[in-house]
Amino acid sequence: MTLPAVVLATFLGFVLGAGARLLLGKLRRGAVIRAGGFESAAAVISGIGVYLVYPTGDGRAILVLWTGLLAVTLTAVDVTHHRLPDAITLPSIVVTIALLLSAHALYTDVVNFSATTAPLGSVPRALAGGAVLGSIFYALALATPRSMGRGDAKLAVTVGLLLGYVSWPALVTGFGLAFVLGAVVGLAGIVVGRLGLKSAIPFGPSMLAACWLVLVFESVLSRVS
Repeated sequence: MTLPAVVLATFLGFVLGAGARLLLGKLRRGAVIRAGGFESAAAVISGIGVYLVYPTGDGRAILVLWTGLLAVTLTAVDVTHHRLPDAITLPSIVVTIALLLSAHALYTDVVNFSATTAPLGSVPRALAGGAVLGSIFYALALATPRSMGRGDAKLAVTVGLLLGYVSWPALVTGFGLAFVLGAVVGLAGIVVGRLGLKSAIPFGPSMLAACWLVLVFESVLSRVS
């Protein structure tokens, strides 16, 4: 029954992506994004994410879908304008908490209607993870404002919530992976001549990509082991 879930996730990704693109165009500090590619990216990342974490009844697919949509949306703004709008990063914290509570309560496979035995993670640990990661990035933004923005610190709260909900090792892995991905992007940009040694590198996409990868592959590894 994986195919129906993937098709549904792909459709939802496309629809929600279209809504996110329209929202970005209306925000004062958003971005005007050409139709087509944005929605397609949201659809593809949603379908792939659910395919990799399915079958699961612990609500993980909800978190993967949300992280993927947020990654596509904020990457479009951060790469284009080097900013992360408060109109998205701040409400995302509230939405993430609501989704974590939903994931915690949802022990039923929406396709097979089969009950699971335990929730994926811990809501109190998620709140602690959000506070810890947000504080670390806020301190980095104060210490090195040219390389780390306060928008990154606000986004780090959401990432900390998601990864902290899964486990502390997931949070630590995501934190380290974000910097690895950021370094890879910077090096690639220098090699192809798009960036210089002093160029500012958007860090929001690296954080969200790391979060998505940890959420997805932690699920894959847990099924294999």
